Amino acid sequence: MPENTRQTVVTRTEQYQYLQNYYDRWQRSFLSIGALYDGFFGVLVSFAPIWTTTFFDLITPKPGADSIWLRLVGVFLVIMALLYLLAARDPNRYMGIVLVCIVGKIWSVGFYSYYCYILDAPKPFMIFAGLDFVFFFLHIWALGPDRWRRSSAAIAKANLYP
Repeated sequence: MPENTRQTVVTRTEQYQYLQNYYDRWQRSFLSIGALYDGFFGVLVSFAPIWTTTFFDLITPKPGADSIWLRLVGVFLVIMALLYLLAARDPNRYMGIVLVCIVGKIWSVGFYSYYCYILDAPKPFMIFAGLDFVFFFLHIWALGPDRWRRSSAAIAKANLYP
């Protein structure tokens, strides 16, 4: 009796989809960690700006109206965390948000470096620069080997009249 020697054929499209899913799973993880990081710090800065800046040895605003800007930064960080969570649901679909996150990471590294070394700000800000630097490269890596094609497709104009 002949054995069933049926072989499964995997097409290049299926291989590509498998590889893309592999990198998207990593991107989801990195975006989720970033959301926790930004969300946690955003809530701290929004509700306890003086305590947070004192605890992390950062520039502390005067209590009262001066802390409003720091509280607004906290609100912005919470909004960023929500965008990260949205992109983490389906990184391929929300690739534009992922690209904005990548630009934001490298921009913040430049800002923190300038702020600390040129303007002589407290050096604990460099901890945030280091974290953003690491996440910058993790997000780039998690775009996968075809990162240029995926990035170009995400920022391309929509074809409204096919």
